[in-house]
Amino acid sequence: MDRQKFRLLFERGEVTLYEWVPTRLGIHAIADEAATRTLCDLFPGARLDVTDVYDGRERRCRGRQQAIDVWQMLDLTVGEGIAKYHLYGELLRAMMRDQVAWIRDSDHQRKVTEHNGRASLEMAIEADRVASGCL
Repeated sequence: MDRQKFRLLFERGEVTLYEWVPTRLGIHAIADEAATRTLCDLFPGARLDVTDVYDGRERRCRGRQQAIDVWQMLDLTVGEGIAKYHLYGELLRAMMRDQVAWIRDSDHQRKVTEHNGRASLEMAIEADRVASGCL
């Protein structure tokens, strides 16, 4: 029953990531045609639902004291139907392949190094300290 949800809020929408190692991503946003195309290019195969269309004066809004031309409100979803533990297993296999490649060839540039591990541990210790109220 473990699950995580991370929601990042922006002035034109929100991004929601699901699970500790994200398996699914949702974007709820207002966008023009170019921004919509960029999102679809970034996430090929994603499901795109246009939930509202704006025209005329409805298209004009402001953010950070700048005019924004909004064409539509959209929901974009990526990763539906991916089994969490299958993805976790593939990530673990990829990490092991990367480490074995480095063992065989020390010039191989690893994605995860002992430096990443130490930095992650330091961040976790600091987060625990802050969460415990030991500022």
